[in-house]
Amino acid sequence: MPCYFAADIQYGHVLHSKIIPAFIPQFHIILQTFMRHTYCLLVLFTLLLLYSCTGKDKSDPVVTGALKITSLKATMDTVMAWDTTKISVITNLPATHIKWEADHGTLIGSGATITYYAGMCCIGTNTIKCRVEGDEGIDTASLRIHITPYIP
Repeated sequence: MPCYFAADIQYGHVLHSKIIPAFIPQFHIILQTFMRHTYCLLVLFTLLLLYSCTGKDKSDPVVTGALKITSLKATMDTVMAWDTTKISVITNLPATHIKWEADHGTLIGSGATITYYAGMCCIGTNTIKCRVEGDEGIDTASLRIHITPYIP
């Protein structure tokens, strides 16, 4: 059997007496609890998103041994969005492993020469890092590529 209660509800300056199902006040409490938890989840999600967008490695570049990067160059250091530039690394000794990383944009290829491009979402100055490893040590270097808007 449903449960009801009497309530006085004010619309403007007029007071109305109504019979209301008993679940409505409980629904209001449930809704408040849900909104409170939703707010907490939204705050948590925002904090996780902000944390994931921060730089992951703020340490100094790793340099060990005799292996050194002697040159890290791009064919163009200012590129229009969606255009490409070649980036090459030269070392003083043979490198067995070369790792490339970009804070924005796309790297294509592997080895001593790669291709880089970035879309309209990456306009500004972007950093490309290179890490070389070999029998004679490890070295890192980085360069900056400036991406300008694409104008057809």
